[in-house]
Amino acid sequence: MPRRNLLVIVAVKAVCLLCYQKAERGRFGRVLVDAMEQIHRRYVEPIAPAELFAGAMEGMVARLNDPYSAYIDPEQFRRFNEAIGARFGGVGIQVSLDPKTGQLVVISPLAGTPAHGGRYTVPCPKGGLGRTTRPRLARSRQ
Repeated sequence: MPRRNLLVIVAVKAVCLLCYQKAERGRFGRVLVDAMEQIHRRYVEPIAPAELFAGAMEGMVARLNDPYSAYIDPEQFRRFNEAIGARFGGVGIQVSLDPKTGQLVVISPLAGTPAHGGRYTVPCPKGGLGRTTRPRLARSRQ
């Protein structure tokens, strides 16, 4: 390897190391890490660092006083992306759960779909749906 390449690699590593140390010592990040460490070491009940971090994030977002902002933990984020990335097939109806009967009720067919202008029934599994349409709709996506 030419000497010039070796010098470039060493220089890049030095800059990376300096940047890493600078980022790690950020004022607010360091305060957050110190607080989490103090709580972890001194609090009377054991608490997972992930729970502390989630609480800190939720508190920061709540401080914004913005009803359209929220902290979404990684698992919720995964489920959200899964839900919005899903492909839906079917007849094209908007449904709701009738609170009195527990049956699915067709609110309206969606324009340009097979259900628009047609007749249809919505089969309900044995025992009804329970309190939400989610289990039925989740089964329809499979």
